[in-house]
Amino acid sequence: MHLALVSLSALLTMWALPPDHHAWLIWIALVPLIGAVDSAHSMRRALVYGGLFGMLVFGISTSFLITTIQRLGQFSTLTSTFLIVVIAFVQAGTVWGLFAALYWQLRRRSAYPASLLAPIALVCAEFLIPMLFEWNLGLSQVGGTWIAQVADLGGVVAVSFLIAMVNGALFDLGRALRTQHALPWRSLATAVVVLGLATGYGGLRMAHIDQARAQAQKLRIGVVQGNFGPAPITRRAELRKLLQRHMAKSRQLRGRGAELIVWPEMAFPFVLPRTEPPPTAWTEWLTEKLGVPVLIGAATSGEPLDAQRFNSALLFARSGRLAGVYDKHILVPFMEYTPGVLARFGLRTRASEFTAGSQRRLLTLDHYRIGALICIEDMHSAFVRDLAPLRPNLLASLGSDAQLGAEIAPKLHLAVASFRSIEMRLDMVRASQNGISAIIDANGRVTVQTRAVEPSEVPGVRAFGLTGTVALLDGSQSFYARHGNVFAWLNLLAAAGFLMLPRGGRWRDKRAGQSAA
Repeated sequence: MHLALVSLSALLTMWALPPDHHAWLIWIALVPLIGAVDSAHSMRRALVYGGLFGMLVFGISTSFLITTIQRLGQFSTLTSTFLIVVIAFVQAGTVWGLFAALYWQLRRRSAYPASLLAPIALVCAEFLIPMLFEWNLGLSQVGGTWIAQVADLGGVVAVSFLIAMVNGALFDLGRALRTQHALPWRSLATAVVVLGLATGYGGLRMAHIDQARAQAQKLRIGVVQGNFGPAPITRRAELRKLLQRHMAKSRQLRGRGAELIVWPEMAFPFVLPRTEPPPTAWTEWLTEKLGVPVLIGAATSGEPLDAQRFNSALLFARSGRLAGVYDKHILVPFMEYTPGVLARFGLRTRASEFTAGSQRRLLTLDHYRIGALICIEDMHSAFVRDLAPLRPNLLASLGSDAQLGAEIAPKLHLAVASFRSIEMRLDMVRASQNGISAIIDANGRVTVQTRAVEPSEVPGVRAFGLTGTVALLDGSQSFYARHGNVFAWLNLLAAAGFLMLPRGGRWRDKRAGQSAA
């Protein structure tokens, strides 16, 4: 029975998250899971229920990674599936296992309802467990909804809190009806009031940000989406053709009024020496023929070219001057380095060995201060928030998604990135090589976007061009950006306080009375 409840919750949650994105389901999806955990006979069993739930949701939702790992590491299907199970356990099994174990303990040490204890447990679990790809329950509310706006107070975990609170209240109601006890009016009323306040705050906050955007300085952006696949290109003639494809589309975007042109991660097909000024031919290609500033992704290396390579974003002024370089900090295992633990067991991959960047900096030119993010860096809220002291007025995410297909991964990536705009209250431009390129406003709304493409399935696909306008907002619009994870720490303190209570107490007495009834 308990396993059936866990499976039902997992199924509802998968349907609620992108790409299926039936967002309303998330407000009831956790009720069966809370019921299974609440009635577990031991904390160990509760932990198993929660871990199984997380692994089911994450593992099935990201099953596309099996093909990706096979392609990158040249592993067998069995090995790739095993690695996905490991990733699902690390990414989600531990988070939801901790949620279930913590909730089980809190229920046995306090008389408070599930509508309070479940959200506290979930926030603690999502906050405490580090993840390679941030995967929070609050992602279901992507799209610039009113509820999502509380992320500028407490991050995306604040949205998860609201979701768990409503599910907890519904569980409290269902338990009262099942046991024929008095309805939990206090639990229900609190959930309704808090959700109403959050919704009202969201509406007011969106109106305020829209007004600030209307008054801010604007910048016309052009984004090139090259649409080439994951297979490496080695022939020099093909590399030049790829470069010409990006240049041709960039000239079209300049004709549409683009004042800044953005290329995706690693879009420039040659390794560039880290020199200032850059080579003359490089300057001619990117500036003299376009006449506008260009932000591009490229591999860079020392001069002469040495073993140390970086995945970089480079900003060039219209004059050809190199205005700034940012090196990617968060590297992707299998793709940009081989995890040491795999090497010890003889599991070698074809990963390109990159060096992680060591200095956070903005790319500044004229009136804009760009916080550059490369690949999965826009999936890490704390990493993006660390830009706040530098006061960026625009976020630029240069990605690829080339290895991940065109169905699920690009939509998930866009959903996560949208919350970074809300948390920082900054517009974002996303340039993806064959994923979804987009412009996201500071309320998390996608104002214009392309579609994801799998080049191997669409022979002859051409490059896409996207143009749109961003507002250059002051980088201090958000409580979360200025003060960090205050909300999460408050939840941790509340959980610690409850856990210090003596075991048993009024809640256990009430449970015994219900069982006798």
